[in-house]
Amino acid sequence: MAFYIVVKGKLTPFQFQYLDNKVTVRMEKTLIHGETVAKKNIERSNDIFAIDIMTTKLVTLSPAARIKDAEALMVKHKIHHIPLIIDTKLTGLISKKDIAEGMIDFEKEIRLDKVMSKMILAASESTPLRHVAEVFLNENINSLPILDNDFLLTGIITHRDILRWLLDHQKFTK
Repeated sequence: MAFYIVVKGKLTPFQFQYLDNKVTVRMEKTLIHGETVAKKNIERSNDIFAIDIMTTKLVTLSPAARIKDAEALMVKHKIHHIPLIIDTKLTGLISKKDIAEGMIDFEKEIRLDKVMSKMILAASESTPLRHVAEVFLNENINSLPILDNDFLLTGIITHRDILRWLLDHQKFTK
């Protein structure tokens, strides 16, 4: 399980002090703070992991794209967050709240790298869902890009993905 701070495409492992130290990971080879762990050393739990609930049909853009491009994709795909990629590396994130309402046409020509979140939080595929939820609450975030063992973007989790998972798995009583 790992979280990362991403700044200009550079990943730095990060551990939140408020998360418990009991780490559960998936049964297959996984990344824990940059180290590969062998299958025999991993204890399987019943936890749900980021890879289990993340959205994998990603809409991405380059930081060189324009605000109008991001806005059009958000409307078309009914999404609020778009990861920004350069040469397969996550370099930023643009959200609906980064785009001011009522922008006039010439303002929508501004490049995304001028308004994007430049320092973002990301997580590995093996991060337990309960840790994702705690970080969402404590850090007041609504999305979390998910990276594989090669630090490539493979998905994104938003608050909607968590709610969808809760509904799909009947976690609410009738």
